[in-house]
Amino acid sequence: MKFTSHLAFNINRKLPKNIVPTDVQKFENEVHCELGARFTFIKKNVFIVESKYLFQFKEGFLQKYCLVLPRNPLQLLPKLLLLLFGFQNKQRGIWVTDNWSKEYYHWFADALCRYYQIKSTCDENGLSTHDYPLLIPEKYVQKAYIRESLNLLGIKYLPVSTNQRVHELIVTDHPAFCGGYYPPLINKLHERFRTLFASPNPTRKIFISREKSSIRRIENEASLYPILQQFGYEVHYFEAYSFQLQMELMSQSISLISSHGAGLINMLFMPEKSSVVELISNQNNNNCYYALATDLQFNYYYLHGNPTQEKGQNSNIVIDVNAFTALLLSLENQTV
Repeated sequence: MKFTSHLAFNINRKLPKNIVPTDVQKFENEVHCELGARFTFIKKNVFIVESKYLFQFKEGFLQKYCLVLPRNPLQLLPKLLLLLFGFQNKQRGIWVTDNWSKEYYHWFADALCRYYQIKSTCDENGLSTHDYPLLIPEKYVQKAYIRESLNLLGIKYLPVSTNQRVHELIVTDHPAFCGGYYPPLINKLHERFRTLFASPNPTRKIFISREKSSIRRIENEASLYPILQQFGYEVHYFEAYSFQLQMELMSQSISLISSHGAGLINMLFMPEKSSVVELISNQNNNNCYYALATDLQFNYYYLHGNPTQEKGQNSNIVIDVNAFTALLLSLENQTV
């Protein structure tokens, strides 16, 4: 069975609040773009092999639902030999994960959005998902943020650690291209999180440090601390925090600053009309956090840093202290 999840959709985003005319071209692919129609399917008799590959005798490997990048089917065929050792039978299930879904950004930006795309599509077509648990690789559930977010959202799930044959498996297209979003869907996820940890008077300002990271660090981060303190920002190291603490901090915050990295996905937990500042290499053209902040109707600002390595978007950077001070002053004046 095939259901339409959404029709083709034109996206028109506002440019960053502090856009520099010479940078307009860097954002042009995200400012105006079109998403094609997306569909949800109920597939019959699907095998889950090694807890990650989907296979159906009728269509072969269902790569678009379980792998980010397609592989030669001949390379995957030996995986089917594992079915000779047996498999468990399940009546129904939902599948939303691929080989990137266990990573922090991709779990929230893609996998959970795929789940809510399925749920919305089924609701619109009078199909209850109550008897369709989310089937998820057991090693993914070992990630605290995956387990805790599922529990907080009330999503019924079953860890998968052995080969399975599922009589009815619901799968869906990616809501958008990698690093992109379907605005109505990402806003629905934002609303779900916002209602879970709504703060009556959010006033905090957060700087997420990547000082302990091996990539995308700000090499002169220490020189930014006095400026952050001057403007009332708290410095936090989210990799040392529980998922719930991260959510609580962000729900109490109206402004977030961080260098380009998964920590910026935490804006999903912030209140409406918040501000986001991304510190990013001038050689990095990945605008996924600009697109996210703009789709959530946040105030998005950016500041380019000079890369100190030849590692593309993973390079460490140096931030101009005077430019950083001017940006925070501008941000402060616009939020007063």
